[in-house]
Amino acid sequence: MEAAVPLPFRTFDFHIGKLAFSPNYFQAVLVVFLIFLLIFSLARLRHMYVHWSFKGATAYVVMGFLLAIIVEGFMLLAGRTVFTEIVGWENAPRPLAAFITTGRERLVNVLGTETEVPLSVASESQDEVDEIVSQFQTLSPDAARRARYLICEP
Repeated sequence: MEAAVPLPFRTFDFHIGKLAFSPNYFQAVLVVFLIFLLIFSLARLRHMYVHWSFKGATAYVVMGFLLAIIVEGFMLLAGRTVFTEIVGWENAPRPLAAFITTGRERLVNVLGTETEVPLSVASESQDEVDEIVSQFQTLSPDAARRARYLICEP
């Protein structure tokens, strides 16, 4: 017989388009609380630092624009944009793809990262895995030991 799971640790399915999450109730409540704290902090920030120079919704538009730039920067690093994700393009048109690539290269240069793995290169097929395993099995014992040391040892 299966033990009963307490309510905070029970999971539920949450689907957004093709994306599916299975958080437990504790995680969901924690995310909602953290979003509340973020909104509360931004409101306090607006009141303390921006209240005197901007009126009404202008401050929220500026902060929303800055937040959108930050989110778009993270998506550019992954080789996507919010627009291409909303439209659902697997392969964006050539002018837009060139724009995305240029923006990503500039952002990578600004952030100072030297290594990046595009998502299209990061995935491997089963044929490639089988080929690598067969090549490893044809190595001499000494070469196999050196390869295992290079791959497995920190």
